[in-house]
Amino acid sequence: MNPFAISSILIVVTNVFLGVFVLWKKGDDKLNKLRVIWFLVCLFIVFWGTLGYKISTANSEAEAFSWWHWFYIGPIFIPVFFYHFVYHFLQLKSKEKRYKYILFSVYALALFFWQFSLFFPERFAGDLNLFFGHIYTPSFNSANPTIFLFYVSFYWFLLAYAFFLLFKAFKNSTGIIRNQLKYFIFGSILGWFGPHGFWLMYFNVHIYPYTNFLIVIYPFIFTYAILKYQLMDIKLIIKKAFFYSVGVGLVGGFITTITFLSYWFVANIPGFKFW
Repeated sequence: MNPFAISSILIVVTNVFLGVFVLWKKGDDKLNKLRVIWFLVCLFIVFWGTLGYKISTANSEAEAFSWWHWFYIGPIFIPVFFYHFVYHFLQLKSKEKRYKYILFSVYALALFFWQFSLFFPERFAGDLNLFFGHIYTPSFNSANPTIFLFYVSFYWFLLAYAFFLLFKAFKNSTGIIRNQLKYFIFGSILGWFGPHGFWLMYFNVHIYPYTNFLIVIYPFIFTYAILKYQLMDIKLIIKKAFFYSVGVGLVGGFITTITFLSYWFVANIPGFKFW
């Protein structure tokens, strides 16, 4: 198993954990928009991890292209839901109307890119190139300008604007809100560095996308912020929730470890059957 596939499995495990964790509720407490939106962020990151694993373990370009056909649902909607979370977290709805218009525009643009990637995959992804012997990846060129437009729009301008709003709010905040923003910004920066290492291959840059492991780390920072500073207004019975979460994490880690060992034994021990 290659490092990118390993990182993809860990992304799925940690984000399933965080997604379930943010939906944790106490008593009759209703799920608010913040928690539901971040659950959707985690859900689409799970798509990223699952299909990234399938792409990095594909045995042929044709097989990889079939997974690329569905892969973009994650990269397209993750930054959109991230901005949507920032929109509600900073309560921009009660401020200028332009924030609402921007939110509507990015959803409309995301739907356009998603539909384009589904119905015109050859024009969106283009031809695939093999990197590091196991990752079939598209590249930016004149034959598929749409994907370059998508990347610049969502992974540069939209994210830069979202972080501008977060830093602006952090500068003017105090108390527990300031601490929530501090950990949210730090965890988000760390997490968003992850996919950028992957996008480098689109520019034909031969640097292995180890940054994918950063997407594995950010859920731990968010979990700490939830436990310590009630990020997303999640108020837990700490003892019960914490030990339940640790138990889920241990089970997930055990299953993941067994899977890795099984793949290693199959690859290195003749006749060994996959567990």
